[in-house]
Amino acid sequence: ESYDPQPAVDGYKFQSGGILELLESLLDKFSKELAEAQEAESNQAHEFGLVELHLRNTIAKDTSDRHEKAQLRASKKAASAKAQG
Repeated sequence: ESYDPQPAVDGYKFQSGGILELLESLLDKFSKELAEAQEAESNQAHEFGLVELHLRNTIAKDTSDRHEKAQLRASKKAASAKAQG
C-alpha cells in the first residue's frame, strides 16, 4: 500500500474555508468597531479641549473682573476717606 497525504490536505483545506471566512468577517467587524471607537474618542477629546478652554477663559475673565472691582472699591474707599478728611 502506498500512502498518499493529498486527500487529507484537500479535506483540511475544504473544512478550513468556513473558519477563514469567519475570521475575515470578524476582522472586518472589529476593524470597523475600532475605527468607530477611535473616532468617538477623538471627538470626546476635542469636546473636552473646548470645555477646558471655555472654563479657563471664564476663570481668567472672572479673576480679572474681581481684581478690577477690588481696585475700584479701594479707590472709592480712599476717595471717601480723603473727602471726609
